[in-house]
Amino acid sequence: MRGEKIQLTYTIHNTMRAVGTHLSSMVVRQFGDADLKEDHITLRLRGSAGQSLGAFCDNAYKFAITLLVTMQFAKGDARASEYIAWTGLAFLLPFILLSPIAGPISDRVGKRGVLIAMKMIEALVMLAAVQAFRTGDPTGYLVALVGTAAASAFSSPAKYGILPQLVPAEKLSAANGLLQLTTMIAVI
Repeated sequence: MRGEKIQLTYTIHNTMRAVGTHLSSMVVRQFGDADLKEDHITLRLRGSAGQSLGAFCDNAYKFAITLLVTMQFAKGDARASEYIAWTGLAFLLPFILLSPIAGPISDRVGKRGVLIAMKMIEALVMLAAVQAFRTGDPTGYLVALVGTAAASAFSSPAKYGILPQLVPAEKLSAANGLLQLTTMIAVI
């Protein structure tokens, strides 16, 4: 079985919050640190899930705000360069301030609960972002960006911290690598 190519098809739902985590743990359990060829496993997922969508959503929103503000700058808005600087700060500051406390909180409260709560908060923040786009309020863009970054800052330790509960200790590094890969693909 190790030499044969594998093709898997699954239907997933938005309630499946850690599809990437579960898939990476299954691959690591089956193959360990084996050197798999690039096309060894073909996976077709129908539906949507939370983990990669969150990483994509944060970065897509940041990109959209930066693009919008750059367009305002091109139209001669004097405040646009200031908003570009604030965009970077609004995205990074929640990670710097909240990441150190997010891990201990997810350990105390429970990683699953933190992940679900952050997805709910993220949905509410995106509703606020839609309103900001409708009104053209640059301050609203930044507030929503802080909200998405804060939700991500709280989600990340829980997402990575839940892996030891899903994967044997000797395969944890490989599972972490696969989880990081799926997150980075979503970011790109």
